[in-house]
Amino acid sequence: MSGMRNSPGAPEERSRRGYGGHADSLRDDVKQLILDLGLRPGDPIPPESSLIETLGVSRGSLREALKSMQALGIIETRHGSGTFVSHLSFEALADGLVFHTRLNGQDKLETIAELADIREILETQLIQRVAGTLQPVQAKKLEVILNEMDACVQEHVELKAGHGSNGELDELDRQFHAELYSGLDRRLVIELLEAFWRALAAARPFLPDPFMSGQEAVDKHRAIVDAVLSGDSDAAFRTMREHFASTRLWIGTVG
Repeated sequence: MSGMRNSPGAPEERSRRGYGGHADSLRDDVKQLILDLGLRPGDPIPPESSLIETLGVSRGSLREALKSMQALGIIETRHGSGTFVSHLSFEALADGLVFHTRLNGQDKLETIAELADIREILETQLIQRVAGTLQPVQAKKLEVILNEMDACVQEHVELKAGHGSNGELDELDRQFHAELYSGLDRRLVIELLEAFWRALAAARPFLPDPFMSGQEAVDKHRAIVDAVLSGDSDAAFRTMREHFASTRLWIGTVG
């Protein structure tokens, strides 16, 4: 099969000794076959007919296993092209976090606090790597975002979700934090931060109005940029901690 990199004798060896074929093990069997074949992200997996013959299972059982693997982000189906090994992604995690935040939001706000804690741990460490390494093009983009946030505040856009046109300010906050770390060339890190941002954004309807003004929030973001541009990693750490301290106090007002 084109694009397939076989490990010598591996598929045949597994075929001789046989696969489990049970519903609870078939998914693992398919994953092991992918490994045995030496496939990489973006490679096509064998067609259904080949998998059925190799694994000794029914078409229905195989399709259920493949659907499960697709839901987990292990494989992806491209219409008209076939099924391929997926690239590592946190998209499924993000969807799960958003769903469970909405599900638990009204009576389990500790979940929201824990998500904020995880994001704080990640960002207070990452911001120290960024200090002194911010490229001019990134600094310019961050300044543009900050100016747009200022404009939103001047137009009296509220911070809490569900009021007026605040969605624009929320989106600018997302862009700000993503741009901060874009120069690190860490796609998975950005995806993980995005997952936690989306989950916390989904929690907004369960939280009270922010206790600080929109201008105070923008000023805290600007202080982060100033610290990063100074090259002082300790100052960058402190300003990010102060930013999340406000978030913790905000969430702590619920109850």
